Amino acid sequence: MVAAPFPATGFLKLSQIIGARAVTPDEAERNKKLGKGPRRPRQGVPGIFPVSRTTWYDGIAKGIYPPPVKLGSRAVAWRVEDVFKLLEALA
Repeated sequence: MVAAPFPATGFLKLSQIIGARAVTPDEAERNKKLGKGPRRPRQGVPGIFPVSRTTWYDGIAKGIYPPPVKLGSRAVAWRVEDVFKLLEALA
């Protein structure tokens, strides 16, 4: 099993899989004024797959990465088990 700060079962958001860059307070304030992007400061989240969002979704379409599970009308996530299986297959 892969050692990671994730539970053995459950769901992961895409930002937990591919990571998310940090947003400084200045960037957050600028985004508020422009009405786009992250509007709150946050620390960066290191990803377990070093790919972009577009590459991840292209990989899903090609069958490389596991498909998401629809949790609501605007929410998707990936099963932890599926992500761990992918990591083990690539190792």
